[in-house]
Formats: sequence, structure tokens, C-alpha cells
Amino acid sequence: MNDIVVKEEQRGYSIHVEPLHRLITCKLYGFFDSRFERQYHDDFFRVLASLHVPEVFLLVDTTEYPPQSKEVQEIRQRIIHKLAEYHVTKLAYVAAKALNRLQSERLAKQKSEVKIAFFKSEEEARAWLLK
Repeated sequence: MNDIVVKEEQRGYSIHVEPLHRLITCKLYGFFDSRFERQYHDDFFRVLASLHVPEVFLLVDTTEYPPQSKEVQEIRQRIIHKLAEYHVTKLAYVAAKALNRLQSERLAKQKSEVKIAFFKSEEEARAWLLK
């Protein structure tokens, strides 16, 4: 599957798949409204559904993704709840800013079968996911 890259003036996302490592890397930036978040949600799950592997690792880079509205956070929670259904076993967040990290940690506190960890760099996150 090809990478998905969606860019608008002040916001966007990319979804990159490394089939050999069973790794999906999502990079998010800018403020999302509910329509844009749902678009990301749909693209993300289309990519996940296309993978036919027993286990998937997910890296989400939020270093350029500021804290989002409550409405967007609620849509994001639905993503976390559905990850295990798509064989995601580990989720690594890269969040350089404390506020981003707090928002991601709040979302991650939802009950989930997925192991979730937080990192300050993509390198640290990849090392944890692929060990």
C-alpha cells in the first residue's frame, strides 16, 4: 500500500507503512476539526484493514500536533478502542511537549489491550516497538 499524505494549509497527516516491520507511522500536525479528524480516522483504518498480518505496531508522532478540542479527542478515543480489533499490540506516542503528552496519556488511560508508551523521539519509540 502507498503512503497516505494529506496536507491542508495549516494541518495535515501522513500514514506510512513498513510491511517488513509490521509498523505504521502516523505523523500529525496542526489543529484538526471534527471533519478532518474523521477523514484521518477513515484513512487510518483503511490502511490497517489492508494489512493481513498477525501483529501490528503503531507509532504516532504528535510533536507538531498541539492539544486538540474535546470533540476531536472523543473521535481519537474511538481509534484507541478499536486498535486491538486490527491486531495492533503496541502503540508508541512521540510527544515532545508536556501538554501533548498529557493529552495523549489521558486518551491512553482508556481500557485497552494495546501496550502504550510515550517517548520524546521517534528513535526511542521505534526501538521500543521493534524489540
